[in-house]
Amino acid sequence: MSKEDFKKWMNGKRDKAAVMLAATAMALNAAAQSPQKTQPKEKNRQPVENAEKTINLFGAATIGRIEEDGKTYVRFGEEYADMSEFDRKRIKKDFKEETEEAFANAEPDRTDTIPAAEVTRFGAYDYDEKNIVMTYVDFENRSDLAELVRRGKELYPGMSEQEFSARLNDRLDFMKELNDPSSPAYLTSRAHEEQHRTNDKLGIYAPGLSPEQYAVLNQYDECAASVAELNTYTSLYKKRLKEGKSSAEALKIFNKDKSFSFYKQALAAGLDPDSSEGKKLMVEGTLEMWKNNRRDAYQQQTVNFARDMVGRSDMATTIIGDEAELNKRIGKIFDNICDNDYCKEQGVENPGNLSRYLPAEKIELTPQVQREVGRATEERTGMTPEVRNSVRQALNAQKDKDKIRDLIRVASGRKSPQQVGRPISTEKEKRAADNAAVRQVLKDARHHTR
Repeated sequence: MSKEDFKKWMNGKRDKAAVMLAATAMALNAAAQSPQKTQPKEKNRQPVENAEKTINLFGAATIGRIEEDGKTYVRFGEEYADMSEFDRKRIKKDFKEETEEAFANAEPDRTDTIPAAEVTRFGAYDYDEKNIVMTYVDFENRSDLAELVRRGKELYPGMSEQEFSARLNDRLDFMKELNDPSSPAYLTSRAHEEQHRTNDKLGIYAPGLSPEQYAVLNQYDECAASVAELNTYTSLYKKRLKEGKSSAEALKIFNKDKSFSFYKQALAAGLDPDSSEGKKLMVEGTLEMWKNNRRDAYQQQTVNFARDMVGRSDMATTIIGDEAELNKRIGKIFDNICDNDYCKEQGVENPGNLSRYLPAEKIELTPQVQREVGRATEERTGMTPEVRNSVRQALNAQKDKDKIRDLIRVASGRKSPQQVGRPISTEKEKRAADNAAVRQVLKDARHHTR
């Protein structure tokens, strides 16, 4: 809702539902805004500007606050938002109720028959329908192998011809096995999708993160699903050993999926999969494999997820994120690997709490994903990633929840930035450096053109 629209709405007493709809398109100005000039009064009408107070947002931007009919409206740049859009509890409550209803009315799982040349994935979890769709591969028409090759090269750009040929043959063998629900190919693929459903039930995509953090979370969602694959292979390997097969024979379970060759080699060298070392390698090795071999293929999915999440959280969290909450959700994912009915029915073990083995350094977003997510967020909020980062820095709160609370307080006018801000460090040099960095960001932002 633009400033002019807001004035017309206020003067005409339009349906206040319009404000709630407009709040999804609220914008933060990329540079500090100067106080608005008061316009001449219209007859029998009170201009919006007369009720507006300008608040400096921690030196990173200027916002306006308006009290009207007992409600608070906040101006970010030229856009207005009802302060109810900061109500985290209400937003989370609504999301929880909607999710519970969606799972209660989930579509049944199914299997779709797809021609070999058109297979781009072996299964899928539908986050809207809350069901899993597995793939049955139709090999009757083999004349379109060229199309399969073309699609394969899109998935694995830069791969040598020899390596691609070997990968293609492995993929065809894997696809043949996929048609057998008792095969390793089917079991691991289904475990992958079941992990997505498990993660969804854990509420990992609930409101409470910034768009970039949702993108990072989606990467870890995929990493966890890959760990579920490896955990399934490992369970099958141990089952074969219990059946009396030799280690060399049992290890053949990994032959048709080269993604986890690093683990196969470690097992062949004597690694105990139930040991701390075995679980550590399961997590760290899979994350490294995913980053090197699978991340590129998931870039567009990651962007799409982040785009869908813009506006899901309250505005304060959209602006500054919540790193503590992100870490909590990632940890929850890796403490529930293969903790679902399907894995239990198939005898696939839950490896326990694996979050303790997560590397401290997160898997970063690729530059392409960062650009696209930043662009999508700016289109919705009007705020560049650089300026949102300057707001985060300027808050100088010690905890993420404190940052969000402080931003809400300042926006609502209950406290001033001077009363709220908490220094990260007591060192004067550190504070001076941080302030200088913020000033530089703002200086750059003033020259930014959209």
